[in-house]
Amino acid sequence: MENSNPIEQMKGFVEKKLRVLRENPDESGTKAYLAKMRKGVGKVPGADPELWGILFEDLPEELIGRGNTPGRAELALYTAFTLYAIHQQSRSLKDENAHQRGIGFGRATGEMAAQDPESLKAVRRRFNAAAVSSDLTELAWHMKGMVQLFRQKEIRLDYVQLAVDFYLYQDFEKIPEIRLKWGRDFYRYCNVKAENEEEKENG
Repeated sequence: MENSNPIEQMKGFVEKKLRVLRENPDESGTKAYLAKMRKGVGKVPGADPELWGILFEDLPEELIGRGNTPGRAELALYTAFTLYAIHQQSRSLKDENAHQRGIGFGRATGEMAAQDPESLKAVRRRFNAAAVSSDLTELAWHMKGMVQLFRQKEIRLDYVQLAVDFYLYQDFEKIPEIRLKWGRDFYRYCNVKAENEEEKENG
């Protein structure tokens, strides 16, 4: 019997989509497809027929929206996939894949701050601006800038978890939980890096 839990269904769906992209032998064709996905940033899910396949093909029935507006899952998946396309730009899907399980948004941002301690304040300001977004639309706008920085710094991100975070962020009761998780991960990773550097210096 298939799992009807929407969170688990989303995880499986994103994992499968990203695996298909990564393992496609026609990497040039996949890169062209990702370029089309980048053009979808900021648009309404389903507005571009060229992107219907990545969003709707094999999408579990329970995740399909009802009526004339995208459902929570569709918005979350679309936002995550288009950001992944930005993150993956000019990178090899096989050797430099932007997706890495276990690296959530908070940890990725902490990792970026730890690369250059002098930029901590600037990174923290960007991170806080994203984390206090009032809704997914505002969050996606901030995330686009963060993902572009992740790409520049060669920092990966867990896009399976990001899609789930985006899904939960559309539930106002869940937003504090997501923010708490991001904040804990951000400062935990910064502290771990600082302790490691101190140990090296005291060597």
